[in-house]
Amino acid sequence: MAKDGLSHVVPELFKKAYFAKYDTLDVFSPNLKRTFCYIDDAVEMMRLLAESDDSIGQAFNMAMNRRNNYEELAQKIVKITGKTLNINPQPVTAGSP
Repeated sequence: MAKDGLSHVVPELFKKAYFAKYDTLDVFSPNLKRTFCYIDDAVEMMRLLAESDDSIGQAFNMAMNRRNNYEELAQKIVKITGKTLNINPQPVTAGSP
């Protein structure tokens, strides 16, 4: 993890939006989709799975049902920051799954 703790998409987009010098926010891999959940929810799901005999030998996806692409996420972040920024789609980043 980066020393500043901003090595993931949500904090990185917040940082870029907050410090934007112009009216645009560059968003790389704008169509890349991810699911997000609260850490408390993930911990609770792991606890429930660990306590269930039915989970032995099974694989589980602990993501939420709603998938957001990075552009949708950036739009939400811009709204939260209260800034007026246009999303500027950029190419897919190297190594993106």
